[in-house]
Amino acid sequence: MSILTYRYRLKDATCGTHLRQRAGAINDVWNYYKEVSLLAFRRDQTWLTAYALHKLTAGTSKDVRLSAETIQQVCPAYVTRRRQCRKSKLTWRSRKRSLGWIPFKAAYIRLQGDTVTDCG
Repeated sequence: MSILTYRYRLKDATCGTHLRQRAGAINDVWNYYKEVSLLAFRRDQTWLTAYALHKLTAGTSKDVRLSAETIQQVCPAYVTRRRQCRKSKLTWRSRKRSLGWIPFKAAYIRLQGDTVTDCG
């Protein structure tokens, strides 16, 4: 059994501003996870799990203008990087130092030939 993995680089003159806005919102979510996780560690000396971070960001999709699934996919990436680097604080993300990716699920894209359409 083999698994196919596709990687797409989305770059178009018409969607550049939209992608930059979404990348900025994802950076804000990353920074929020960083801040809340550090405060919880200072208070209780335990790290927040991905499940606890999911509960803290429930209902914020309208404020951030991202889908809830996108916000939830940033959370495991943050927890994984924190464990992988073995650091208490990861770097802040900004426009100059962005994550470089926008997570999405396969259910929210449509492939037609060589065109990728984001459905949310």
